[in-house]
Amino acid sequence: MRRILALVVLLALGHVAIGGPPEPARPAGASTPAAAPLTIEEATVAVLAAIEAKDAVALKALSAKDYPDPWLVADQLLARNEPAAADRFAIAAPRKAIERLPAYLVARRGKPTDEAVRRSYAEANDAMVAGNPTAALEALGPPDSTPPVHVVGVLHVIGRGLALAALGRFEESVPHFLSAADAAE
Repeated sequence: MRRILALVVLLALGHVAIGGPPEPARPAGASTPAAAPLTIEEATVAVLAAIEAKDAVALKALSAKDYPDPWLVADQLLARNEPAAADRFAIAAPRKAIERLPAYLVARRGKPTDEAVRRSYAEANDAMVAGNPTAALEALGPPDSTPPVHVVGVLHVIGRGLALAALGRFEESVPHFLSAADAAE
C-alpha cells in the first residue's frame, strides 16, 4: 500500500518536478504578474548571500519556499562544497516536507556529485517543459541499473518515468516510478 501511495504522489508531483513549478497566483486586482519562483541556481546563490549577510529572516524565507524544491537547493549547496550552508538552510524553516533533509545531508556529505546526472536531468527537464518527451529520454540516456542514491538521481528516474508516460508507454514507466519511490523512502 505504501508503494502505491508513493507512486500516486510521485505521479502527481513528478509532473511539477519535471515540468517546472506552477504559475504563481496573482493577487486579486494585481495589474502585474507575480514574480516567477527562483531557479535552483538563483536560490542557491540567495541562500549563500543570506548566510554571508547573517540574514536569518531571508534564510528562513528561502527555506520555507516549495519552489524551487528545498531538497534540490540543499543538494546544489553540497555540490558546491557548501555543507554548512546546506545544513543551515535545511533547518531554517522546519516542516514535514523537509524533516529528513538534515539526515540526507549528513549521509551525502563528502560523497562525490555526479555532474553528468545533474546535467542530463537539467536537459531532460528543459525538454519536458518544451513538450518534447522523446528529447527528454535522449537527454537522460540509458536507464541506470542501480537504484538512485541522491535527490538528483531520484528525479532522474522520475523524469524517465514521466517522459515514458508522456509518450504513452505507461507499463514501461511504472518500474521507474517504483524505483524512485523506494529510493525516496
